[in-house]
Amino acid sequence: MIGFGGGFFVADKIGDANLKQCELDTSKMLEAHEKETADRMRSAQTATSRALSHLA
Repeated sequence: MIGFGGGFFVADKIGDANLKQCELDTSKMLEAHEKETADRMRSAQTATSRALSHLA
């Protein structure tokens, strides 16, 4: 049986683990978003270059 203080300790450890997982998930989502943004910018630059080359 977990004592009164032990229960808080376990809950605190679970909370810490959940927070770390949330931070990891957020970090992964941010990394994916940054990659997608960079890919879209490259694609837009390519499309702009192609469009401008047809005007010349």
